[in-house]
Amino acid sequence: MTGLDKNAGIQNYFVHSHMSETKGATTGAAGLREYMPSIWEYPSMKIVPEASLFLARLADSGRSASPHTWKAAATDVEGWFNYLLARDLYWQEAIIDDLISYRDALLTVPSQKTGEPCAASTVRRRMVYIIEFYKYLYSRGRYVGDIVSCSSEVNSHWRTAPSDNDSMTHVRPKRARTSMASGSRKLLPHGRRIRHPRPLSVEDYKALAAAAGPRASETENGSGRDRLILDLAIIGALRVDEVERLRVGQVAALDPEQSKKIIIRGIEGKGRGGKKLRDIEINCEVAKDIIAYIEGERRRAVQQYQRKSGAIRAPAALFYKLPDHSGVGPLSADGIRAAFYKLQLAAKVTEVAENGLVRHRYVFHDLRHTYASWTAAISIEKGFPTNWRAIADQMGHSDPSLTKKTYAHFVEILKNGTRTVIDLGALVKSAGEQS
Repeated sequence: MTGLDKNAGIQNYFVHSHMSETKGATTGAAGLREYMPSIWEYPSMKIVPEASLFLARLADSGRSASPHTWKAAATDVEGWFNYLLARDLYWQEAIIDDLISYRDALLTVPSQKTGEPCAASTVRRRMVYIIEFYKYLYSRGRYVGDIVSCSSEVNSHWRTAPSDNDSMTHVRPKRARTSMASGSRKLLPHGRRIRHPRPLSVEDYKALAAAAGPRASETENGSGRDRLILDLAIIGALRVDEVERLRVGQVAALDPEQSKKIIIRGIEGKGRGGKKLRDIEINCEVAKDIIAYIEGERRRAVQQYQRKSGAIRAPAALFYKLPDHSGVGPLSADGIRAAFYKLQLAAKVTEVAENGLVRHRYVFHDLRHTYASWTAAISIEKGFPTNWRAIADQMGHSDPSLTKKTYAHFVEILKNGTRTVIDLGALVKSAGEQS
């Protein structure tokens, strides 16, 4: 019997959440609870027992207890059924190639509701529920196709039936009995769009530095927090959470006048093995800015925090919200990102999206990429071999070859006339003022 014969008389599938109110319908399946979403054929008004029992088991598993999750799963399976129906295919005969075609259609064909293709996260969610549905059928001996081989991409909670309890174990294709091949692990789209590194150009850094104002060591009251964060993140290759976790005790004893390397110790980051500590090197200009900020703007922000909160001791975080700001206390990671985005708007370092909205050009993590690409570019500009081991240590990478692979092709970002060290102060001067 062909898929078309099995679908004969079916115009579409639909989801119904109130079985007891469906007049003239017969369930044809036991174990379904009232108000549970179920999938039906139209116009015959017959329930699809396999899909409906899958939804019931999904709710009973405890992993998806929310009714909204049940409805989302039901809608996703319903959309898959109707897609196969339009292609004259029966859902029990579907294979991976059909699922790939469905994925590509969702990612490219505009939706009737929004006018745009589905987001990658939406497509991933739909495919996960479809794969779980076939995994459920496979465990009950009702499916022999190869979609179950995709289950290695999903943290499935359906247990595969043991071979001694599965009457069809000897007739299943080999692909359905083994884990998914490594080349097929890219079936599910990423939940969010992949954003490649985008180091700052020299022109954009100049604009951001000008919008942030003078450095803390160049002002009388030690203000210049946003400029300090900008420079420190580039010099130190810091992530936003590492900036947030900086403590005043790590930097209060820095001596900007010393001729040796200026090191900030105990930068708390995260590696593959969990929490990871590293030391970073900064130059004397940034060290001067840190000391001036601590003695100036940060002192006033701490005093404001103590007055409003009544606390005797203030948190030891290095960066605080600006004095005379509506909020008080340490600056959070979200606050650091927000300050960086406002800085881009002030500097007009923005882009116009397809929908006409103005958005920022960089994310905070791009400052970390800037350190690696600028350091490599300066070495090449001056004819020195790039020390990828030193760059990797500054960034907290354990494998210098991975650092080189990621950043080696960004070295053309700088123009002629750069220094052998990242001198951010020189970058904001005009070409005629540079020594």
